Amino acid sequence: MREALRLARAQRDLLGRCLTWLCGGALALNLLFVLGILSLLAYHGLASFWQKPLLWLELDDGQRLLGEVWERQEVPVALEEAAGSAGTRIRLKVGNRDVTGADFVWLDESRVGRSAHPADAVLLERLEWGNFYGFPRALRLGGETLASGREETWRALQPVLEAKAAERRAVEEVEEEISDVNYRIDRLRLDARAVELRALPAPEEARRLAEIARQLGPLEARYETLAEELFGRRDALLAERLVMATAAGSEKDVAVGEIVRALRPNALGVGGKLGLYLSRAWELVAGHPRESNTEGGIFPAIFGTVMMVFLMSFAVAPLGVLAALYLREYARQGPLVQTVRIAVNN
Repeated sequence: MREALRLARAQRDLLGRCLTWLCGGALALNLLFVLGILSLLAYHGLASFWQKPLLWLELDDGQRLLGEVWERQEVPVALEEAAGSAGTRIRLKVGNRDVTGADFVWLDESRVGRSAHPADAVLLERLEWGNFYGFPRALRLGGETLASGREETWRALQPVLEAKAAERRAVEEVEEEISDVNYRIDRLRLDARAVELRALPAPEEARRLAEIARQLGPLEARYETLAEELFGRRDALLAERLVMATAAGSEKDVAVGEIVRALRPNALGVGGKLGLYLSRAWELVAGHPRESNTEGGIFPAIFGTVMMVFLMSFAVAPLGVLAALYLREYARQGPLVQTVRIAVNN
């Protein structure tokens, strides 16, 4: 009898250890997968924050391009046979999507006649339409030219950009206040509709509607004032215009208020590139998205994920504790309950 009990206990212990090893192995494997994914993301993602130099190219047909080299590869065999030449090709990010319609172009390096890294080439990071690559020609306010020429325009642009950043923050504050006022107005209108649907006595209904109207009047007046202020601030934000020239020679008028950053990558030292790298990394973590979530930051996604985890933890923890108490103290004996208890005890 004792031998049978000892054998049964040994079997249960063995099952418990096997389940523990299985859980531990699954957890270790999941951790390895997570670390692998994070390493892959870090390898490919963190490098994208480092600013590449701007390359100016003149092709054999006279076409001129300016952009960043993102990839270099051997020309595929099918393309070699079609073109009748072998070699390498590069993928050049030329930006200027609102001018050319494409962010990237592929070109054979055999077509490159001349190349250079001009120190005065400018990269503009914009709120819309992505990056713009070119050379500054003039800075204008209405019909007045504030600066002209590459160097003079570049020097005059920096203080204007700082002022526009402050103006954008002010516009965002007004938009937030408008959203709050609009929410309160909608709530009062819903309250008024609820009073109308309750079929109250006429004097009581009139009294309540008058009270709602009394609260609604100042809010609507405040909304109109804020809307006028917002339109004025937006007009002021877009008043200054930067005239940029592309590598091909065409001009593009860019509102300074839509520029997030303006920099000369080929003139940046290691310290400047490192500061730019940290600024972009912080923008990813703490900034808001733009360009249909393809640029800018992911702070709303991070905040939503963290809040979801907290809410789910608060909801699941009590249920998990109650389930454990039930299985431990009240559940009937059975294969599933016995297996769970062995796993918990070990």
